[in-house]
Amino acid sequence: MSQPTNYPSSKSHPFRFAVGTRLRHVKSGGHYVILGFATIEATLTPAYVYRSLQTNDDWVRPQGEMEDGRFVVLESSSL
Repeated sequence: MSQPTNYPSSKSHPFRFAVGTRLRHVKSGGHYVILGFATIEATLTPAYVYRSLQTNDDWVRPQGEMEDGRFVVLESSSL
């Protein structure tokens, strides 16, 4: 599945985490990787598409929730 490189508009909603960034969920300790970006249809909210590195399940979460401190970037030494 390919996506346009500027989807959604990076000018109106710049994303903090790039595709391929590995993250840890602070509360659960789960590890995830960013797959891409999306827009939630019902609200037009920018969102991240990401995958669990434990279960391979794919998830979509609004940008605001991904960037509010509940996810932190994994350091390369902790992978």
